[in-house]
Amino acid sequence: MAVSDGGEYPEDLAGEEFTLSNYNFEEMLNMIQDLAPRYRMVFNLFAIEGYGHKEIGDMLGISEGTSKSQYSRARAILKSKIERLDAHRTHGSIRS
Repeated sequence: MAVSDGGEYPEDLAGEEFTLSNYNFEEMLNMIQDLAPRYRMVFNLFAIEGYGHKEIGDMLGISEGTSKSQYSRARAILKSKIERLDAHRTHGSIRS
């Protein structure tokens, strides 16, 4: 099963309290690719490909609830990575 690596930023993350406009596609792609394989697969299928959790569950042989849980965990990991990158960028720009 192929999962697209291209496309636009995941729309589900666009409404979060953090912004993705400060990141280029390559940075976001690297963060997504660093996810554990199952989290990455569920994240890509839901946020990028647009499948529903029931469809994902059927495709991957997991329950709908497991798909939701893995997607939620993937989002939390990505959010944490973004916050760490923000802190690093902010801290780095304070130094002169």
